[in-house]
Amino acid sequence: MKHWGQTDRQAFLVLAKLLFLAVLIGLWAQPQFAWAQVTCADLQGGAGTGGVDAQVGVGCWATNGEHIYNTNPGNVGIGTSNPVYGTRMSIASPSSPINDDVHNVMVYTTDPQAADRGATLALGGMINNAGTSVWDFATISGRKEGSTDGQRAGYLQFSTQRPGNGEVEAMRITSSGNVGIGTANPQAKLHVAGPVICDGGCTSSSRALKDHIRELALEDALAALQDLQPTQFIYKSTGEQGVGFVAEEVPVLVAKRGRKGLDAMDMVAVLTKVVQHQQKVLAAQQQELVALKASLSNTKK
Repeated sequence: MKHWGQTDRQAFLVLAKLLFLAVLIGLWAQPQFAWAQVTCADLQGGAGTGGVDAQVGVGCWATNGEHIYNTNPGNVGIGTSNPVYGTRMSIASPSSPINDDVHNVMVYTTDPQAADRGATLALGGMINNAGTSVWDFATISGRKEGSTDGQRAGYLQFSTQRPGNGEVEAMRITSSGNVGIGTANPQAKLHVAGPVICDGGCTSSSRALKDHIRELALEDALAALQDLQPTQFIYKSTGEQGVGFVAEEVPVLVAKRGRKGLDAMDMVAVLTKVVQHQQKVLAAQQQELVALKASLSNTKK
């Protein structure tokens, strides 16, 4: 038998490297070549079936001890061998510029485009003391606003779980920047369907924020007060009864752009002007009454 010398071994290594390089070039030159995804069945097939490892067990793969698992249904767990509904992850990457199409993380759907379709991120936790049942408490969704092919406008939807009612949309930000709370069709920068409680200074009224400041004309205030039609009604969103005015029907002096809301301070200003005038009239009448009484007293004497 012939023994290989040092020269033979070196020649063989050179030949092996050339063959390996030729294989890579051949694969790169084939346009139909693509990397194949290894499935759970491939991994768990074992000897004689094309499987990679017959000893994988319940999980398809496990890496770095107890840190990363992938279960048969496809759930991925980081730090847990029993992942459900999601993962716990830390992702390190450069920051994304504002108003750019570069993102750190993107979750998207692959079904055909249509209005109201898009990805959802669920946030939840355990709902029983035994720690065996997980449920989503709230979701954040990015959805397509219209059904036009190629249209990119979308809205951000915030939903919460309601007792006995399932998941219900709580807030929406439209592609135009309008925010709706309790409504999916906000008509202003902030549109709230239902009563609002404000514990702080809710209306900005600083002189620094205003221009063309002048006194409210009495005639305008009297005309607006005359045209106001007080009503009573029931709110559709809550079923609660209320009293007030209909924004579409108030006079121009107190109407807001779009005629979908009212500012209580507008009403207070109108009423204040009218009441001040009435107080002046009453004061003048009181003086006349005093003078008349004095005149009658002098006449009796």
